[in-house]
Amino acid sequence: MPCWAILRSWSWGRWCPGSPLTSCPTAASLGREQSQLLPSSIATFLGTELLSTRVLGPEPFTACGPSESITLRLRNILREYGEETDLFTEMVQNAEDAGATVCRFLLDLRCCRKATSGLLDPGMVACHGPALWAYNNALFTEDDLRNITRVGAATKEGQAGQIGRFGLGFCSVYRVTDVPAVLSGETLLIFDPNGTHLGKHIPRAGCPGIRLDFSSRPRILRAFAEQFWPYHGIFGCRLPKPGPFPGSLFRLPFRTEEEAVTSQICSEAFGKERIQSLGTSFLGSNRLLLLFLRRVREMSLEMLPDTATSAEDTMPLATLRRKEIRDLGTPEDAPSWAAIEQLTACEEASKTMWHYLVLVCHGDGEVLELFRKNTQAGHPPPPPMAGVALPLAPTADGKWVPRLGAEEGQVFCHLPMPVTSGLPIHVHGSFSILSNRKGLWDTGERGEWNRMLLRNAVPIAWLQALNHLRSMHEAGELENYEYHIFWPDANTAHYPFTEAVTGFYQAVASRNGLRLFSDGRSWCSLQDARFLHQAVVRHPELGAVAKRVFAATLPHPLKITPPGVRWLLQWPKRSPSSWWAPTLCQSWLWLRNCHLRLPHIFTSFQSSTSPTSNSGSVWGCVTHSPGMIMPESSAPWQRCTLESPCLPRSWLWPCGWCLLA
Repeated sequence: MPCWAILRSWSWGRWCPGSPLTSCPTAASLGREQSQLLPSSIATFLGTELLSTRVLGPEPFTACGPSESITLRLRNILREYGEETDLFTEMVQNAEDAGATVCRFLLDLRCCRKATSGLLDPGMVACHGPALWAYNNALFTEDDLRNITRVGAATKEGQAGQIGRFGLGFCSVYRVTDVPAVLSGETLLIFDPNGTHLGKHIPRAGCPGIRLDFSSRPRILRAFAEQFWPYHGIFGCRLPKPGPFPGSLFRLPFRTEEEAVTSQICSEAFGKERIQSLGTSFLGSNRLLLLFLRRVREMSLEMLPDTATSAEDTMPLATLRRKEIRDLGTPEDAPSWAAIEQLTACEEASKTMWHYLVLVCHGDGEVLELFRKNTQAGHPPPPPMAGVALPLAPTADGKWVPRLGAEEGQVFCHLPMPVTSGLPIHVHGSFSILSNRKGLWDTGERGEWNRMLLRNAVPIAWLQALNHLRSMHEAGELENYEYHIFWPDANTAHYPFTEAVTGFYQAVASRNGLRLFSDGRSWCSLQDARFLHQAVVRHPELGAVAKRVFAATLPHPLKITPPGVRWLLQWPKRSPSSWWAPTLCQSWLWLRNCHLRLPHIFTSFQSSTSPTSNSGSVWGCVTHSPGMIMPESSAPWQRCTLESPCLPRSWLWPCGWCLLA
């Protein structure tokens, strides 16, 4: 037999003269024969498959995306994910898309680096130190596993019910590690884009890792048992014992100082202080993480100290739970939903709860037409969904009150974004967002989609939520509620969320407007509401009389106008052609209670400090004969006295928007 043939045969197994070659030793005999095997460097030189590779049968997965190197691609992605806490958000996103209800994290501070054999590759020794574990109780499908290996591909875009769209979220794990691993069922993915930890099993540059299948190759677990010992006992994992894991488990070994020096992805090492910082920031940045999710209802963080003798010796650090207190929807509303949700945060010895009325629904009209148009053109956006969350607080007797001024309105696209709206509520929508989830698109078709959602879908959800509050108020379940508490103010809203303000008041003023106006006792729509300016209401003498006479004269509730409502009611001046302007400009005959009325009116006219003395701001116009309105005049009003009144006897009391100028 030629010498080269003997060497090649030796690299496969043990060769004995006069006996057949052993093509591959059994797992049981692997340890006995290790010393007689040809060095891997010679086998590699001869182009012979390594014994460990033959046992593993790894399936290399390919990179996806631009032609740039995989490490450069990852380094550029990390520039968009500026904070390591982003990985908590992305892990929850993956859990939500997989259908999980629980997502748990574990800071494992143990060091297991004594192993020098039984590893997939000598380079894996560095991965047996402290690590972050992430667990969810859903099994990944074959598509999920395939998608997670495709760096930078928009593998979920256009899929209904999927909140991940860009294929970039999982890449955030490279902020803390160079060698992430994913176990789901009996499949293990190990990523090594640098090629420094699994080099002998990665056939070519640009291959980001390998896939191992324990069901078809069970001897992997026996041959490389030391590699899988860190998994044993973590969230119920039994490795290296055989059997499927009932969920998905991520292992992110923290990048060491040595790895940071050679890494082409990230040069940031994670020592003890950085790891502790990661733990302390867990709840602070994620308090509202579950608010608009439908599947994941619990997330937690635990720690396994370096002195632990068992994987079960964990210490709880923080827990966040979402619980539905009351379902406000009906089966006919699907896929829309409405509920009062409770968020509970437990950290050390403290426990805090927040409550929200959450409502999510479909848009209609223009935004639905735009969705259909883009879908037909082959560029399907996500379904036109929007939602709102209104903060509430429970009372001791089991009722509810509004919770005001406690937090700033935040923007969500399923998950919270670092964007505030200037609105009094939290807003969610299927927005077109930047790939790093740091903002909304503002230009082109994507920007128009966002503005359409804000102008159409968000107001629909907003008004439906207010309608639920009205029902609760009428049923005596909601106290201390003024109808305008959760209404927007155009002066405080940030762009582009001013679009939601415009859409909100347009919907309020529509012909079929909901009964959202109240005097504290009864409710009516805008068409049936009558208003007094706050300057009149607050006047020490005129206010009480005006409210009493209006209440006795008008057939519908008298309302007090907050800033946002005044902005709405002044719209006829800007849009006089609007169909509802005449409704607001009605004049009402006020012939009764003259003995109460006239003294206060003329006292107000005579007083230079009275809120009614400035005729240009309060008395915008006055009817001087039945059914007619005198337009606003730029000339100052003639001073009036009881001795020489300037108003004719047949005057009518001014009201409508004339009082609100």
